[in-house]
Amino acid sequence: MAHLCVYCGSRANSDEHVVPQWLTAEMPPWYDLNDSQRTILASGKMRWISHPFGTTTVRVCARCNSGWMSDLEGQVKDFLLPMLFGMKESLTRTEQQILATWVWKTLMMFEQATHPAQPVIPAHHYTYLYQHRRPSLRRTMMRLVRVAPPQKERREVSLAFRTTPIATEGAEPAGYIAHLRLFHLGFQIVSLDLPDGHTLAPPDDDESGLVALWPPRDTLTWPPKQAFPTNVWESLYTATGPFEISSGPIDSDELGQNVP
Repeated sequence: MAHLCVYCGSRANSDEHVVPQWLTAEMPPWYDLNDSQRTILASGKMRWISHPFGTTTVRVCARCNSGWMSDLEGQVKDFLLPMLFGMKESLTRTEQQILATWVWKTLMMFEQATHPAQPVIPAHHYTYLYQHRRPSLRRTMMRLVRVAPPQKERREVSLAFRTTPIATEGAEPAGYIAHLRLFHLGFQIVSLDLPDGHTLAPPDDDESGLVALWPPRDTLTWPPKQAFPTNVWESLYTATGPFEISSGPIDSDELGQNVP
């Protein structure tokens, strides 16, 4: 059965690398990209991908893949690569938007590559990303974490992701929380299905080393002084709220749109 592009709805006819080829090509030689990084967490269940850095999915069209998705890779690579290994970067608001958009797109592609029949990220989020080229300013927040290198061994799990649904409990909105780790850089994403006129409060930096990425601010300074040991980073997988929600204005380009 022919599939449709998860973004624009055209015929899906293009093989997309979930981890971009430019990133794989730039990895230092001591990372074994073909064998040692196998663990991928998806929707609360363990999934094993034998060669995660070569994983592809045919769920997008050639126009999206060679167009805005390719442009996004070109825009993010200059500052993402140094950040993966803890090097200093100072991101402008535009660069923060590029990075947040790249992370969201990459998580979507991991879901499509590993469990397309039961994705946690809903279809209308793909449509939103295609239309606006960024996450929602009022329904989505993201934070960064610097993951500490291992103390006793050089080889380590350098790629992992997890998307976990947030079930509705009483008046709490449903949504999902997602985590993506690439080498020494971790991302935490929260997205809630909020009614119009309500806003997910933007995150703040905290003393533990969590750095707010989205919504953007004037400048993001990386890296934080505090690094998370791997076991502490993994403990974030179970952090599903509560989240602060306030009444607030609707993002200007979401007016009249039935999208998150």
